[in-house]
Formats: sequence, structure tokens, C-alpha cells
Amino acid sequence: MQKEKFLTVMAILDEDTQAVLHEIQDEFNRLYGEDIFTTKQYEGDEVITPLPFHISLGSYAPEEKDNVISRMKRVAKETAPFPVKLNGYNHFGEKIRFVAPQKDEKLLSLRKHFDSDYAGSFPEWIPHITVYIHEEPTKLELPPHLLAKLETIKNPQIVGLELGEFFPGKKIIRVMFEK
Repeated sequence: MQKEKFLTVMAILDEDTQAVLHEIQDEFNRLYGEDIFTTKQYEGDEVITPLPFHISLGSYAPEEKDNVISRMKRVAKETAPFPVKLNGYNHFGEKIRFVAPQKDEKLLSLRKHFDSDYAGSFPEWIPHITVYIHEEPTKLELPPHLLAKLETIKNPQIVGLELGEFFPGKKIIRVMFEK
């Protein structure tokens, strides 16, 4: 069962990849209605900024924030940006659409630093980049023009880490790879 509040360490993609994923998300929004990522979220009177497209690496209790930030900074100093191969598009059920990165040695090595499942949402880690979540089921297949858009992503890279708090999604800190 997923916890009500938790922290997530996320691998962040380069800006060019982010831009294409936003175009794909915008098209899903046009086709099926706005998803929960693009809908403004509020915490009290504060508008929460949408999180970047990312690959979740692990989750932690909120009180572990300082230790996790220290680990993120250490890992970022020891890590260089690295390419990630996008294997295409997939879905979890009829409501969640994602781009599937290849589970390779570099991605698995990064994950080892943050292999924690406090939130209870990673029983089996499936790396994915969520591009659309909708309350109602939608068509499962990716329209051909969106598949073509996905194929325009050249040289996608993991360039840093971000720590977010859920729910609602809230950015805490971003550290870019330095090596």
C-alpha cells in the first residue's frame, strides 16, 4: 500500500528530450483531455510546479530528506551525464502511458544508489517515463504521429537527479551530474 507522503529520487532527462516529451503529452491532452500532470495542483494557496519527465529511482520517508540530499550530491559529483536508450512506448493498464527506457548497466548502477521502496510503489522496479495519466481509460495504442514524434528524440541523456515530495508533487532539490 502506497504511503500518503513520501520522497522520490528521480533521474532527470536532458532539455531536448524533455521538450519532445512535452509535445507528446500535449497531444495526449488534446486527444483525451488534460491529465493529472498538466492540471495545476495546489497545496494550500501555493501552486505546485509540475515535475519534469523523469525515471523514478527510489522512495524514502520524509524525515530522511537530509540524508537523501547528501547522497544525491555525492552521486552527482561522481557521475557524468549518460545516454539512455528509449525502447518505445508502453502503458500500465488503460490510464497510464509511458516511454520505456532500456534497463542497462548505467541506469541499474544509478538505481543501486537509491534502491529504496518506502512508498510501496516499486515492488518490481520497471523504469519508465510517464507522459500521460488520465482518470478514464483511453486507447492503448500510440497514434502513429506520436510514435513518429518519439522517434525524433536524438541522443536522450540522464543529466541529473531531482528529489520530489508526493502528494501533491513538489520539487525539493535538483543536482546536475558534474563529472
